[in-house]
Amino acid sequence: MVSTADIIESYKDYLSVKYPHHHKTFCSRLKEHPESVKAEAIMFSIMRSKFSDVKIGEDVSTGGADFICISEKSKFIVEVTSLETSAVSKQSGLKNEIPENSTASWFSLITHMLRTKASGKADQVSGVDMPRVLAITTEHMDGDILLGQRPPISC
Repeated sequence: MVSTADIIESYKDYLSVKYPHHHKTFCSRLKEHPESVKAEAIMFSIMRSKFSDVKIGEDVSTGGADFICISEKSKFIVEVTSLETSAVSKQSGLKNEIPENSTASWFSLITHMLRTKASGKADQVSGVDMPRVLAITTEHMDGDILLGQRPPISC
């Protein structure tokens, strides 16, 4: 199994060879916004495992989507963003820790936070004549509940 640290190092190596300006920016963002930078590296790794060609789509000076994914049949852009763990905790009321007891608890949905994040990325992915994917991630331990990754419970 590959660790997150391995994925980040691999992505840094890729950027240093193919996109040196992006490498410098990535390294400085890694210190300032580690959650979003990890998400970017992991999403790049996922896209590279699924598509024949993944290029950096963002221009360092003007912005744009993070990646352009190309396969034999399709071409689309991917923008990656992350919700910070502390902000998710505050919005949802769920602490980012394993509870001492396993009793049920109430929490608030983070729909407004997701909508706000998506709206803030609209300019970055607009004006492109191809399909667009916005990947919103979080490292919050209850992210799977809040972002809808758990399967529905059926009787």
